[in-house]
Amino acid sequence: MAERDTNGRFVKGEYRGGPGRPRKEREDRFYEVAVTAVTFQDWKEVILAAVKQAKRGDAAARKFLADYLMGTPVQKIAPTTPDGENPYMALPTEELIAIAKKIADSDNG
Repeated sequence: MAERDTNGRFVKGEYRGGPGRPRKEREDRFYEVAVTAVTFQDWKEVILAAVKQAKRGDAAARKFLADYLMGTPVQKIAPTTPDGENPYMALPTEELIAIAKKIADSDNG
């Protein structure tokens, strides 16, 4: 059994993850077709058209540009208890800050 730290995560060097799912030949072929069929000039024209459409109020064009330029937004879900209460709403601000720092420190380490 692999060793885990006090937070339940695998201890560094104790667990070696797999290589992940290998790319499929079909995906490689579709990618190759897309790359060879669309030139940089083609793509520039698509982007310029999307900009014009977005400026005219086209919501789909705005979303397309935003997703490519800024990435899709991360959906945030508030944790709740089985009775529907948010357990963090009752905590004092200082305690919430301490929890956030602990999470940030564990992400950086």
